[in-house]
Amino acid sequence: VVAFNSGGCPESIVSSCGYVVERGDINGLINAVTKACVTPFDGNACIKRASFYDKSKLFMEYVKLYESVIS
Repeated sequence: VVAFNSGGCPESIVSSCGYVVERGDINGLINAVTKACVTPFDGNACIKRASFYDKSKLFMEYVKLYESVIS
């Protein structure tokens, strides 16, 4: 994954599975894509990181949070 430093990208991308470059930095983007092509990321590390964002798991965490707020 190569993304700009905006939105939720900086929090969700770690060095084992992606690069974050400054927003609008086209040269940085080109360099990061080139690096990713030359030295691919470990697929298992990327899958592990993606599992943190499983929608079913996150949904239940939000439900618990909302229940604790309205209790």
